[in-house]
Amino acid sequence: MSVKRDPSRTHLPLAWWSGGQAAPNRLTARTVLASLGLVLCAIAAVVACLVGAIGLAAGLAVLAVVGGIDLVVLVRRRRR
Repeated sequence: MSVKRDPSRTHLPLAWWSGGQAAPNRLTARTVLASLGLVLCAIAAVVACLVGAIGLAAGLAVLAVVGGIDLVVLVRRRRR
């Protein structure tokens, strides 16, 4: 299967396969993914803490912090 790609636009790697639209730029896609990772890891860390899995909660909290830092860096890059 041959797929014609426009080299002037950035795109999500599998956007043609899923029928999705191309991303306007890479920073937007990374910002969405970093936000999603931050929220999901934070929620999972709280749930793991409530269940009593402290080690898992700590690991997920660290991942949430990394996602938050990535999100801050991406927002600063978009403002430049």
